[in-house]
Amino acid sequence: LIPIRLRADVTTPDTHELLRPPYTTPDSVRISGARSILENLDEWPTELFRSLNLTDSVGVEVGLIDTLRNLVDREIDGTTVVAVSREFTGATREVEVIIEGAPSTEKFVTLEPSRLTVRYRVLLSEFRESQRAPDFFATVKYDEIRSDTTGRVKPRLNPPANLTLRDIQWSPTSLRYFNYLANN
Repeated sequence: LIPIRLRADVTTPDTHELLRPPYTTPDSVRISGARSILENLDEWPTELFRSLNLTDSVGVEVGLIDTLRNLVDREIDGTTVVAVSREFTGATREVEVIIEGAPSTEKFVTLEPSRLTVRYRVLLSEFRESQRAPDFFATVKYDEIRSDTTGRVKPRLNPPANLTLRDIQWSPTSLRYFNYLANN
């Protein structure tokens, strides 16, 4: 059993992106033949699959190339190439920065600013949800603030796992912080 190597040329228009690289199913082929030939085979290539400006899903049968001219027997002669393209759109959103692990007594920490502006590309069908998702936020660890000597810390973005986001960028990339002592 060796993997099938997909030879593909797939493009999308600027408004679309592939959800994942094109793949084959099945993704491997069982072969038999002379040991001296099989020892040197580590994959089996497909014929070239080409789809230009793909805007939807496609599942197309492609043949396996026989460069060995029938010296090896294959269990299958082809595989299905699957490629999924969907429309994306640009979006911007402000998200809250949460300080993780801060004690509830004695010291209080304020971040400046306390929100990040996040720019990203999202599936068009998920745009509204990306703008409302409550689990879209950033964090800073309190321990990093305590050990910092620069007066600035870098936030970590926590985008929602259920959304298809791409090209995520945020600003600012570092935040100032201020410690306030509580008077008892």
